[in-house]
Amino acid sequence: RIQYTGERVSLKVERKIDPEVVRSGGQATVTYELYNDGNVELSDIRVQENISKTAKSVKSLPAGESATVTFTSRIGNADLVSNAVITYKAAGSSENRRETVEDATIPLAKPNLKIELSTPSQGVNVGEAAPLVITFTNAGNVSYSNVTVTEAKKGEILTRSEERRVG
Repeated sequence: RIQYTGERVSLKVERKIDPEVVRSGGQATVTYELYNDGNVELSDIRVQENISKTAKSVKSLPAGESATVTFTSRIGNADLVSNAVITYKAAGSSENRRETVEDATIPLAKPNLKIELSTPSQGVNVGEAAPLVITFTNAGNVSYSNVTVTEAKKGEILTRSEERRVG
């Protein structure tokens, strides 16, 4: 027994952005994974990504297969906005189909690490040690790691999140 299920035209699109935050002058990469989720070959797939002036094309994509297109852009002094319009056809058809990928902001890195030095002591007598407290506040949108604190005479006094007493 043969049962006709009909033509099913379906394109799944997944977008990946790397890195999530970009420093001024750095490069952002937007990658689209195109997957033919239908039961017919797709043709003339065209991806127009907002961060690029040039569209990328995939001539054909058989059912059950995938293709990848990648765009790169340098970031200036403002956030980038990624979005895309993807057009395609079922092989042998003249009907254009369209998928849109919604806006995703690629933020410009805004480093802003604030450092405060304080002591809980009101005073210190000759020969006594006084505790110093170093408070780091990350008021920016980038992460920091491997932070090192140095003092002119003592050298390195703190690395990462270690606590170290200096006498």
